[in-house]
Amino acid sequence: APAPAVRDLAVPETQGRTLAGRYRLDPVSWGPEAAEVTWRDGKMWVAFVGSVRGDDSPAFPLAFQGKGVFLAPFDDEFRLTFGGSGASRRLTIDYRDASISAAVGGR
Repeated sequence: APAPAVRDLAVPETQGRTLAGRYRLDPVSWGPEAAEVTWRDGKMWVAFVGSVRGDDSPAFPLAFQGKGVFLAPFDDEFRLTFGGSGASRRLTIDYRDASISAAVGGR
């Protein structure tokens, strides 16, 4: 069966402002320390920041699929899923066979 079509739904402001924040990535010595998530113009944006190499990514928009799931515009296998609420919000980043977890908070 063909893969489902990638949607690009608008993110309501209340949901966008709730999901926005800095998510501390589980420690990885080679990469960024956090995902900085923002909401603007009806879309969620993410930048990966705090890299020990100093090569933070520019922010890029995410395609909202519904139910807390977002895909990167450059690869539909790069999936970000938000869960939890309040101070226990979590972000899971999946790419092919790898998965990284992140908790809201941090500097």
